[in-house]
Amino acid sequence: MRKFCLMSFVVVLACLAAVDRTAGADRSPGSIVYENVVNSVVAVFFGDPGQGRVQGSGVVIGPNTLVTNCHVVGKADSGVVVQALTDGVAVQKFEMTADVGDVREDRDLCVLLVDDLSDPPAVPAVLGITSGLSVGDDVYAVGSLAGSPVKLSKGVISQFRNCRDMGFSGDACSGQPAPIIRFDARIGLGSSGGGLFDAQGRLIGITAFVRGDQAFALPVEWVKELREYSVILRSKALDKAEEVGDIGGAIHIAREIPDAYIRVRTMARIAREQGVRGDRRGARFTMVAALVAVGEIEREWRRDSALGYVSVQQARIGDVDSAIETAKSIKVARARARTFRKAADIQCRAGKVATAARILAMSFAAIAEIANANDRGGRLAEAAVVQARCGDQAAWATLRKAEREVARGGEPASIDAVEHARRLVGDKLR
Repeated sequence: MRKFCLMSFVVVLACLAAVDRTAGADRSPGSIVYENVVNSVVAVFFGDPGQGRVQGSGVVIGPNTLVTNCHVVGKADSGVVVQALTDGVAVQKFEMTADVGDVREDRDLCVLLVDDLSDPPAVPAVLGITSGLSVGDDVYAVGSLAGSPVKLSKGVISQFRNCRDMGFSGDACSGQPAPIIRFDARIGLGSSGGGLFDAQGRLIGITAFVRGDQAFALPVEWVKELREYSVILRSKALDKAEEVGDIGGAIHIAREIPDAYIRVRTMARIAREQGVRGDRRGARFTMVAALVAVGEIEREWRRDSALGYVSVQQARIGDVDSAIETAKSIKVARARARTFRKAADIQCRAGKVATAARILAMSFAAIAEIANANDRGGRLAEAAVVQARCGDQAAWATLRKAEREVARGGEPASIDAVEHARRLVGDKLR
């Protein structure tokens, strides 16, 4: 009887194994690739609601790190990342703020830094290599359209093109660059910055542009070069600070980051961790080091972005006066208004309503300096949401001002943004 039961058990296992192999055999290579990469591709939005937003895609290439096309980013210093996950029935969306990190405009590749990007569900893509590819190989283009769950389209490699022949020049084509990949998979609006994957689900390129019925992807080797030093050092520094608690070691690594913008953000994030751990004095010293590094950033919009990031981190550790002074040094009124609004929101969430109101007054003063009516309306709508979070009925008056501004500007995206803010204010003050 025991032998019969054992033999029956073996037969059942064999049958189950056969069923499992059959189920796997029924799945297409594309469905397997999709399953492996679906959490590595997100939607990205850049530009102000008042002036029209550009939507593209981005690929997760490391902890809190994405890559996309610079033509999607434009001249913006920050944007929004949307990750849409689905179980086949419902769609769940995660929205996060993304700041621009390393920039290679000559190669149309920009790194995005997203502090709230989680892992899982966000999973870094496995990076492949172009040297093993051949014309005729199957490839899969994966991108996100308007924040919907990512879409996959299958095609084949039709040609490898020389960097210079495709209009790139200067340092972009220095040394022996990998080829631009031409392929025939169908990609649509919002796919710029998405991923091109091989049959094993490895990232081999970043989808960039379309000519006729053919699409082109920038080689993954360019992505590796972009992320290799500054971003990797940033990840190591933050791991030491947040996972190990080795603040001194984290600061030592952060000081070696060559890109000043990423160094500033890393130092400010380490300072925030110091504040969380109760070392307020040490946090202030580290913030000062971050502010010193701001002076090394060449472009004004990146300096403003870095100052805004430091100011918000100062607010997070309760150093409100320093946060205000840092925000005041931001040159562009739009960026200054946004920074004050974020700092005020932090105070609201901490229950410090009076402090939040004081900071919001500075945000309103900066908004008054903005020339574009649509942009003013968008910023006023954002401020109204913060007022509502603080329980301030003045949010309704701010919304009415926002509505008048966007009515004057006439930009549909701004009108939609104000309407969205009205719903949020209604929910919070109900």
